[in-house]
Amino acid sequence: MTRTIFFLVSTALASLGLSAQTVFAQSAAGSYLAARQAEADYDFLTAADYYLDATFFDPEYLPSQRGAIRSLLASGDIVLAAELAHSQLTSGEAQTPTLLAALTEDALAGDYARIVEVLQTEDRPAVGLADGLVLAWAYLGIGDTEAALALFTDLASNRRIEVFASYHKALALAWLGDFEAANQTFSDNVMVGIQTRHSVKARAEILSQINRNDDATKLLTSAFSQEPGPDIQSLLDKLDQGQTLPFETVADPTEGIAEVFFTIADALGADHVDVSALYYARVAQALRPDHGETLLLTADILERLDRPELAREVYQQVVPGSFGYLVAARGVADTLRSAGDVDGAIRALEELLAEYPDDPMVHVSLGDTFRTKKNYAAAEKAYSTAIDLMAGNHSQLWYTYYVRGISNERLKNWPRAEADFRQSLDLQPGQPQVLNYLGYSLVERREKLDEALKMIEQAVSVRPDSGYIVDSLGWVYYRLGRFDEAVAPMEMAVELMATDPIVNDHLGDVYWMVGREYEARFQWRRALSFGPEEAEADRIRRKLEVGLDVVLEEEADD
Repeated sequence: MTRTIFFLVSTALASLGLSAQTVFAQSAAGSYLAARQAEADYDFLTAADYYLDATFFDPEYLPSQRGAIRSLLASGDIVLAAELAHSQLTSGEAQTPTLLAALTEDALAGDYARIVEVLQTEDRPAVGLADGLVLAWAYLGIGDTEAALALFTDLASNRRIEVFASYHKALALAWLGDFEAANQTFSDNVMVGIQTRHSVKARAEILSQINRNDDATKLLTSAFSQEPGPDIQSLLDKLDQGQTLPFETVADPTEGIAEVFFTIADALGADHVDVSALYYARVAQALRPDHGETLLLTADILERLDRPELAREVYQQVVPGSFGYLVAARGVADTLRSAGDVDGAIRALEELLAEYPDDPMVHVSLGDTFRTKKNYAAAEKAYSTAIDLMAGNHSQLWYTYYVRGISNERLKNWPRAEADFRQSLDLQPGQPQVLNYLGYSLVERREKLDEALKMIEQAVSVRPDSGYIVDSLGWVYYRLGRFDEAVAPMEMAVELMATDPIVNDHLGDVYWMVGREYEARFQWRRALSFGPEEAEADRIRRKLEVGLDVVLEEEADD
């Protein structure tokens, strides 16, 4: 059932005082359809419940079983997912999430022989890049070192996965105690291809094991020059004292398999939200629940899927004092804010500041949260504190000047706002968000319009798919009186942000100025239907009543 049909059916049932879920859940088909809708909305917990209901009504219906495994995996219930997965593997109808769940349970049990057996079965599903790498680690688990290293070497000859395979071969060699060979395998090409905190620490540990503490120090200092964090600083301190770092990146083949899944999840989730990235992150989390990077990655994917409640559960698993704790604590506040509990987010951040008063990013998070409440004075104060605490090379300094500029602009302190925006651009030249905000603000103030146009054109060249930025380009053409040129970018902005009231309102104004008055009124009505702020709504109603020309004359008289 499509989302539209499900919505119409749900609405019809609601008009009769009935719940769609209650009615649908009385049958296998109904539960399955409700589950599909929940899964499409990334509501994995609800989806799992309905898929399990459907499986109860009809145990032989494979799509319900597959859906249950997917949803259980995404929600983090690996145990139940694996229980269903093993029965599916024997059916020859299994899918990738099914295999992931089964392999994870076997790895947790240390049953490497079973992993080898499953991965050598020809009619099993594939798990993409993980197939050979997991099998190689499983060979190590059963003590077949020769087969494992031969497979890693063979995989490294495939250009598609050369870097991944070389990285895991290096980890395997280090776990076996052959640090010289591990370092040779851990080439600079691997370091460029696998850019994670874990990979850098692994290389540093290997270098230290072959009496190259100076090189390990240089590596860590270069990679974490801005914000090393307590875990990296601890390694640097040990190296400075002449200690040899133990190799702790991978403790056993199960952790090696976890690293495979983490590496793939990180790659899949790097550029865009992807539910398949969540599957890999969840199994990596299950195999290595104390790994801070995996927890942060899993929570980040869940936030991007708009599941703040699940993300918060993961953030809360990061242990105080471990890597990522402050990031996770801020993440808890972010998820509270996303869920609408802004006051709860502020309380959480203020409690965190009582413990970590000198951490600038906690102040930044607090400022962002105050901005959500439109308390721009408190936000500006928080950002100013953060700037005072940040070193000149802090990676988020540009962002902090940018958001302080927004706060100052909303406080109608334009000279300070403009100075903040320009300072942000000095730190991050060409940053499209800053170029757009400063350019748009100049347009609204009718100042430096030529410079504003250049800024916004540069921003559009970097982010042509951003409705806000494309809208700004159309609007600066409008302000410059170049109405015909404003039409195309404004129409594109409405395509990109079809339900935004401001963008639709702007397109209406542009249409009016080029003589397309009927279409202008249509766009203004659309803008009203999308819930603009009351002052804007009053202005749109006035335009519908008397036309844009009269409104502009009235505003000029005021």
